[in-house]
Amino acid sequence: MVFIKIAESAVPVSIGSLIFMATIYYSLVSAMYTVSAVCLIFCSCLSLRNKEM
Repeated sequence: MVFIKIAESAVPVSIGSLIFMATIYYSLVSAMYTVSAVCLIFCSCLSLRNKEM
């Protein structure tokens, strides 16, 4: 009975922590993609300016 109670109380916590970890991971990945995209745009703009000069 005690194990069932512990399992019932642990399931929502584990699901919540999984969602929390997934959210953190997704935000980190999206931030990395955003930074890389900005760097690519910045580098392309710099190269275009250098070609014009």
